[in-house]
Amino acid sequence: MHKVVILAFDGFNLFDLAIPADIFNRARSRAGERLYKTYICGKMNSVTGTLLDLKLSHNLNMLSDAETIIVPGTEDNSYPIPPEILDALRNAADRGVRIASICAGAFILAEAGLLNGLKATTHWRAVDNLASRYPEISVEPDVLFIDNGQILTSAGVASGVDLCLHMIRKDYGAIVAAEIAQDIVMPQEREGWQSQLLKHTEPAKVDDLKDIQMWMLEHIKQEFSIGQIAEHFHMSVRTLNRRFQKEVGITPLRWLLSIKVRQAQAFLESSNMSIEDIATATGFASAAAFREHFFRVTGTTPTGWRNTYSVSINSREAKHSNHK
Repeated sequence: MHKVVILAFDGFNLFDLAIPADIFNRARSRAGERLYKTYICGKMNSVTGTLLDLKLSHNLNMLSDAETIIVPGTEDNSYPIPPEILDALRNAADRGVRIASICAGAFILAEAGLLNGLKATTHWRAVDNLASRYPEISVEPDVLFIDNGQILTSAGVASGVDLCLHMIRKDYGAIVAAEIAQDIVMPQEREGWQSQLLKHTEPAKVDDLKDIQMWMLEHIKQEFSIGQIAEHFHMSVRTLNRRFQKEVGITPLRWLLSIKVRQAQAFLESSNMSIEDIATATGFASAAAFREHFFRVTGTTPTGWRNTYSVSINSREAKHSNHK
């Protein structure tokens, strides 16, 4: 079982800490077995927050065999972080542990030197501060999260949910992550490159955009251009792109591509469909185009995804059944 340890310290942001504690605890295999064991630890046996204090059952020794460490932010980045916590994070990074920050937790990773030479993000109100305090970091101001492989950072508030679902998808596949998103009544979870600053328009226009998205999903097996979408809804390509950028954060075709890839991931994990049939079912012009786009989005091939997630899930289920 994958061990996730969440750090707690004085001034912790309650939402930042609660997100990973809840999200990872919900992850289950198809056989119903828990996929993560989640702990909260700190330097002392209690920490003080702005809304409440926490009594902790685990100290920093819990980090010694952690597979994932989550670092929440503090309310105003003014709380001093104990050097013992910074040392513990450095030691964990040296061991190759995956470390992720939620929101202003990026400042703690930066203080530990774990973001030097990497891309990172944080809440949009704090990106300038992060960039000025730590010039050796390439701060990305308008993304939801950044995955550098071992070190990950997320933007503010709800983007922490997107980051946790992203990590779960990488660990156990798209179906497990999608089931959690459904469980917490969250729509299609967002990709990291989507914008964290969305300019919402009046409700009537949002409803119109949903109509466009539903039409695109209903015709997902068809190949169509941005011009054909705009023509169908009697608007210019410029207007259509602008609406998507404001309300979704990405272009229409990039949004549709992410949906197609998610559907393909589910087929790869749960069916024996051929690559050619999955390409057709998800609206790609050919198996070659499907492979190219899938690799661009996921960093692996469709066959590689299937071998990783369908086999690992089936073996876990078989193991679970044998122990009954």
